[in-house]
Formats: sequence, C-alpha cells, structure tokens
Amino acid sequence: MAEPIGAFALVLHSHLPYVLTHNRLEEEWLFEAVAESYLPLLQVVTQLSARNLSPKVTIGLTPVLLDQLADPRFAPEFIAYVEQKVHAASEDQRFFTRRDDGHLARLAGLWAEFYRRTVAFFVGDLSSDMIGALRRLQKQEAVELLTSAATHAYLPLLALESSVRAQIEIGTASYRRHFGVQPRGFWLPECAYRPAGQWSPPFGDLVELP
Repeated sequence: MAEPIGAFALVLHSHLPYVLTHNRLEEEWLFEAVAESYLPLLQVVTQLSARNLSPKVTIGLTPVLLDQLADPRFAPEFIAYVEQKVHAASEDQRFFTRRDDGHLARLAGLWAEFYRRTVAFFVGDLSSDMIGALRRLQKQEAVELLTSAATHAYLPLLALESSVRAQIEIGTASYRRHFGVQPRGFWLPECAYRPAGQWSPPFGDLVELP
C-alpha cells in the first residue's frame, strides 16, 4: 500500500469591515456576502450534519464580522434586504415575461426563488441567529471556528508589539464572548507575519524583535 502523501484541510476565511448602520450602499456589502456566501455555506454544512456527515470545515471569523452578525439591528435589516431582492426579481420576471424573453424571465425567477429560500433558511432554520448556528455546528464537530485580529489589522506593519498583542488578545476575547470557549486557532490577517530579529518598518528606526 502506498504511503499517504499528506492531508487536505479546507480552511475558509470570512471578514468584512464594520459597515452596519453606515449607509445603505456599504450595508449591502454585508447583506450580499451573508446571502450569497455565508448562508449557502451554513446551509450545506447543516444539511450534511443532519445526515450524520461531518464536513470538517475550518472557518475563520473576524471579530469585526461577528460583532455585526450579533448586532440586534442586523437581522431585521438583512431580512428587509432579502425581501426587497425577492420583490425586485419577481418584478423583473414579470417584465421579461411580458416582453416574451423566456431566458431572462427564467433567470429572474431563479433569483427570486434563491432569495425566498435564503430568507426561509435564515428565519426558519437558524431563527435569525447565525452565530448560534455556528456555535451548534462547532459543538457537533461539523466545523472548527478560528478567530483573528481584532480589526483585521495587517500585523507586520504595526509599529508596537503592544499593539500586536492587543489585536490578538481582543480577538481571542471576542471569540470567547460569542462562542463561550477558547479558540483553538487564529487566522493571521492576509496570512502575514514577521520573523524575530531586526526589521525596518516603513517609517521610524530599526526595530529589534525578540
């Protein structure tokens, strides 16, 4: 029998800057990512877990993103966004049907159905609580959740080691607050780090790291 050559680890990372309550354009970055990336992933993992299949996916979640998902203003605003998408896609479907454009009418119908399923899963299956769903999936060992730096800072360019430590400590504390356990892993923003020893920051004097 051939020797195993290694192992495959599916590690996904999720982050968005804090846009909730800024204005509608920026908020839609968050809502779009949730509807078209995060919820479809959660749906697949939930379905597999219900069939006693463990996908063993690792997901990095930044404190900035988690705080937005936990904000009580998020769920009603997200639901309103999805319902508006259903309405717009349904209007498009009727418009293209009147123009006898079957292809675009079907395409609009697919989007309307996608968003209907999205809001049904979010409200019905998850009780509008994505963090609670992630917490349950981690307890079932279907996923492993990582934390990250507090503000997703590019750590090698932080001039003070105390700033780097603060980013890590706050990120870890945020994870404990949302999931009730200590994180087992940490996602380095942009996978960036600097080795020990002397290094030249983009400004200032040469720095010696332990």
